[in-house]
Amino acid sequence: MLSSIVQNCVVVPGCDEGVCSLKQLIKLARRKKMDRLVKLLSVGKHPIVFEPRSEKYDEIKERLTAMKYVFVKFMDTMGETELGINIDDNLTKLENADFANGKGNIHVVGTCELNYHKVRCIAEVDLETKEGTAHLELLDGYK
Repeated sequence: MLSSIVQNCVVVPGCDEGVCSLKQLIKLARRKKMDRLVKLLSVGKHPIVFEPRSEKYDEIKERLTAMKYVFVKFMDTMGETELGINIDDNLTKLENADFANGKGNIHVVGTCELNYHKVRCIAEVDLETKEGTAHLELLDGYK
């Protein structure tokens, strides 16, 4: 009962029509400043492993083209950081890839949420090794 009262009565700038749910309040409090990990991955290029669980190249192609969801593991963070990325077809480039032979390079772009921040991941991947570099771009306007 109390949570429904709080959800409907709290007025905070930055929320829809000035009214925030408890979930939105927690989210706003957490992202008052850019998260340290988001900041780290937004500066420079970082070594990655692309699709660490996928062994077959046809499976990787299907994840990119049909499922439109892939995993990128950043290797230079404490404990490594694996993100699930929603593929952006308009920005992802697969023309230089030979999935049948596991050769070539791909340019993968997609979005996700990391520590309450909406981000775009931009990765350059060597298909043969499934390794490359990537960085994040902050999309939600926090600094």
